Amino acid sequence: MKAQVYYEPVEEDGEFYLAKIDCRTKTIENIPFKDIEDMDDGKALQAYILGNERTWPYPSQLHPTQLLDTFDGMEPCSFDIEAGDYRERFGNVSERILHFLDRHMYFVGKYDAEICTNFILNSYFKDVFDYAPRLILSGTTDSGKSRVLDILEGMCYRGSKMDDATPASTFRFIDGLALTPILDEIQDYSKDCKAGMIQIFKSGIRKNGTVTRTEKHPGDLLYPEKFSVYGPMAVVNKSGGYLPEDALNRSITIVMIKNRTKNLPIRLDCGEMKAIRTELYTLRALWLIRPEYVKLEELYDRTIRELERGVMGRPKLESRCQDIASTYYTLSKLAGTEDAILNVLCGIQTKSADNDRDSTDGLVFRALIECLRARGTGLDNCRNRYTAITEITTIDVANMANDLQFQEGNSDGPYSKIKTCSVTDRLKAMGFAIDRGRTGNTSGIGREGIAVAFQTNLEKYGSPQDREDFSDRTGEIADNLTSLNFSVKNPVKKAC
Repeated sequence: MKAQVYYEPVEEDGEFYLAKIDCRTKTIENIPFKDIEDMDDGKALQAYILGNERTWPYPSQLHPTQLLDTFDGMEPCSFDIEAGDYRERFGNVSERILHFLDRHMYFVGKYDAEICTNFILNSYFKDVFDYAPRLILSGTTDSGKSRVLDILEGMCYRGSKMDDATPASTFRFIDGLALTPILDEIQDYSKDCKAGMIQIFKSGIRKNGTVTRTEKHPGDLLYPEKFSVYGPMAVVNKSGGYLPEDALNRSITIVMIKNRTKNLPIRLDCGEMKAIRTELYTLRALWLIRPEYVKLEELYDRTIRELERGVMGRPKLESRCQDIASTYYTLSKLAGTEDAILNVLCGIQTKSADNDRDSTDGLVFRALIECLRARGTGLDNCRNRYTAITEITTIDVANMANDLQFQEGNSDGPYSKIKTCSVTDRLKAMGFAIDRGRTGNTSGIGREGIAVAFQTNLEKYGSPQDREDFSDRTGEIADNLTSLNFSVKNPVKKAC
């Protein structure tokens, strides 16, 4: 639920004010900075700003009736808050961000500037969306990662570059001050600090994401409290490998390399960054007091429905990629970067599918496929195929998995071999029933739910050739299962 009144510190000609954004009266007005002392919920903000006066990225005075030009300065005509074109207004400021990045940065990826632009926009309007994708910068020393962080700090909503932050200070900054955390060199954090940061990194992707801590109250009483950590976050993950896979699933990574060809300004244009962030703060204020004109929620709902149907001419995005897409594809429509962001999302989906196939679950399922192929011909018939699967033992799958590892050069000897009990656990996790009623105390794949489990995992882990060979042509998995006339057995509790 939105608050009724918001306050933003602004600076003009060395003087500090508070922009009071009143959703009840639909107005934006400047009040003296000292008046924040009378607001209980503003004392933490005041203390932080006064303690970081020289580094806080202030906007200038908000200008709701003025429109930023796409290249420099302001448009000569005033902006009509009720009838004005907000798509144009978002498009203009996005053009300014892209021009700034093109002038000041050397990116390797074709769409890296568009990714950064979407991240910046997301920081101002995170409450519209259900997901806040993380931005990860990876690369060697002197590749420009820190320069990107400086730009993000200067343009994001309450951007705060934290070189020595702790998990405790970070979740309090997010919960109490709505800062956008920008973390440098996470690989240098201590083990305990890194674990806490990764928890915030993962929990804050989803709206209403929290971390729970025990806080001391008057009388030395201790109570558990939840702290909101939802919102965009950018981190430097130098050369990769320091963030777990489940933390990377809903993130976008930009790989940086050292610039050897492009002449870049030595210093960032701070005046241009201030003009851009002032326009973004103004757009945020307009959205807060006049959401019926900006219509971000309406655009978000339409985008989700479009993604559920499938974007015309594009592969249908799967669930993990849809989470990122629901936010970034919406923002790309405002920024005019739809094609770029869709290309990025399709690339993420392809990489995610490759990672799935390379995982332990992917290896086990590929081994099952190869065991099935070894059974011979006639497997294009659903009945024959599922009957053949029930004749395969978990030992067969484990041996095949180890053969595949050796063929692919991923085996380092006997100690890296996958065990039969691990294969059994992986098959159960993928939805296959396990039947221990085999000769010689061996386990096999049971009949219950076999068609659903096989087709579901074929779609996730199978190669295009696997899907061509083994997909149910009719798509009626339930009918195929019924046609087998299999008896249903209770799931076996112990597999190995």
